[in-house]
Amino acid sequence: MSKRVLSIGYDEMLLEDRHHLLRAAGYYVTSVLAKQELGTLHDPALFDAVLIGFEVQDRMEMLAWAGKNAPGARVIVLPQDEDLTAALRELKQEVRDLSRDHPHS
Repeated sequence: MSKRVLSIGYDEMLLEDRHHLLRAAGYYVTSVLAKQELGTLHDPALFDAVLIGFEVQDRMEMLAWAGKNAPGARVIVLPQDEDLTAALRELKQEVRDLSRDHPHS
């Protein structure tokens, strides 16, 4: 079974790009646009990883949410001061690391 990744973002285009990149890498991805959509998730504790996009301004709030609602998930926070190309490189590396740490079943 594919690992489950929750991707949180505030920019629809960036969120969609991350979604497709993770899906192409073989992950089951749930993407939420803005923190208001987090309340619609049925069981966030089932996620293996929570990815917080670099465009997210209230990162500390998202980190606290992840710790409370998805305590077993690896939390990946993309660097905020990177341009899109550098941030996508970072995401690819994190995906590789996640793949190594949690091989597909």
